[in-house]
Amino acid sequence: MRVLISRQAEKDLKKIEAAMRKRIVMELLDLENGIDSKDIKKLKGELDRWRLRVGDYRVVMTIDQGRLIIIALHIAHRREAYR
Repeated sequence: MRVLISRQAEKDLKKIEAAMRKRIVMELLDLENGIDSKDIKKLKGELDRWRLRVGDYRVVMTIDQGRLIIIALHIAHRREAYR
């Protein structure tokens, strides 16, 4: 799988402290090896939205199984991620 980061997700990453930013990027890069062992869940009420849990942060993303692409749409602290 390929992982792409949207422009909004890049902006979100810049607002996060360096240590957590590095951890989130490592988790996203690790998704290229497979999503089976990650804490990924489908978001209720959304057609094609998933979330990846990295500590207290959430990465909201779409997964295109046909083209084998994961697109990170939004990254935020868990208290703000679902608003």
